[in-house]
Amino acid sequence: MIDVLEIFRRQKISTLSDKWAEQKRLFRDGYFQYINPKLGKLREKASDHNFLKRLIFPDDFFLWFGIAAGITGLLLLLDASLSWYWQLFLLVIITFLAPIIFRFIKSIFGSADHVLTVYPGKNHIGKRITLEKAIENGKGEHVLQGESWTLKGDNLPAGTRVKIVAVKKNILYVVNAMGSFEEE
Repeated sequence: MIDVLEIFRRQKISTLSDKWAEQKRLFRDGYFQYINPKLGKLREKASDHNFLKRLIFPDDFFLWFGIAAGITGLLLLLDASLSWYWQLFLLVIITFLAPIIFRFIKSIFGSADHVLTVYPGKNHIGKRITLEKAIENGKGEHVLQGESWTLKGDNLPAGTRVKIVAVKKNILYVVNAMGSFEEE
């Protein structure tokens, strides 16, 4: 016969252990969020299962497979006596390890996407200029490096110093620049 008191003790212990596990989880999450957020971000990246999903998708898989085939082919040009099992080994290793190595290198050096993104006026962000014409009704015009740009910002008279803070299509968004500076 099962003792009712024993069942209650087991249930209470399991409830306490569940509460303890919940408290541990809350403490751990709080640590990673508030005390050491850099380690928390690293922890999130390490638990990212989307990378493996992206690796298996045909786009990425065939890209790396093509790169591996190209590298193996170049090695065959250098040494034609490379046996078929070494060729297959290289193909498989490069196909599956290259994305992991590439992602590791990318995390070290950062993303170059912002450098490769090309749009007109990107190089003007942060520049300070003096208005040649007044900005009226929130719009104005200015010539920079031989190009005519539409300006958007507060209504300002000609001769006012402004700073370019954003670019969208052929529109430069400006704010009133405080203090003196040399025009760039």
